[in-house]
Amino acid sequence: MMQYIRIRSISPGFGLLLLLSLLLAGCLPRTVVPLKTLKYDLAPGSDKLVVMLPGRGEALGKLKDRGVFETMRSRGYDVVVAGLHLGYYIEGSFIRRLREDVLLPARAKGYKHIWLVGNSMGGNGSLFYIREYPSEIDGVVLLGPYLGEKEIVDEIASAGGVALWEHGEINEGDSQRALWAFIKKMPPGTPPVFMAYGAHDRFSEAQGLLASVLPPGRTVAIEGGHDWWTWKRAWDMLFSRGIEEQKEDGRPLP
Repeated sequence: MMQYIRIRSISPGFGLLLLLSLLLAGCLPRTVVPLKTLKYDLAPGSDKLVVMLPGRGEALGKLKDRGVFETMRSRGYDVVVAGLHLGYYIEGSFIRRLREDVLLPARAKGYKHIWLVGNSMGGNGSLFYIREYPSEIDGVVLLGPYLGEKEIVDEIASAGGVALWEHGEINEGDSQRALWAFIKKMPPGTPPVFMAYGAHDRFSEAQGLLASVLPPGRTVAIEGGHDWWTWKRAWDMLFSRGIEEQKEDGRPLP
């Protein structure tokens, strides 16, 4: 089973030491500035852009082979794949790099409509981004998102779900609790969040908790696991609903 390191729930000094140790051991690629990206102009002259945040260990170029670009092309979007690997999450720089190296330059180039699409770890990063900069994103699609470790998921489930869960005081660095507090009460102005996942995904309990607080029509759950075969089918079903035209409550525009 894939194991995730808790994001920014350790002291900054220890986090940097851990990152350096992993880099020296050859476990992680190095973080670079500016962030590496791959740009695909699928609809020349478009003012619409999808920024894709990959899962852990996923090579940038591989995302083009996952079958989802055709959906973007048919809707007039260009695509940028952001090279946010685990190292950026551990050192806590993923939001800054995404904003400064991808999103702000995209706005400067004339893109008026920008969506984030994140699978697995990238879904986690997408939620953290709109928590910090909600006005900069038009919408988010999460594909099999990783939403935290078992302890926080069990705590929320034992409370009876997100609506009944009380997060209490959130200590600095407790990113998982902060993320679920954001999920519990997404403030006005938060861009619409959509999710597609497999019923047998190893993170499906957490995904089900998130689905319970999203408006109707925002979630697709199908038979399948934590893989692109499942996400591609769910992705197509989600976009067939016309998610770009939905109101804040999940209903389609008249």
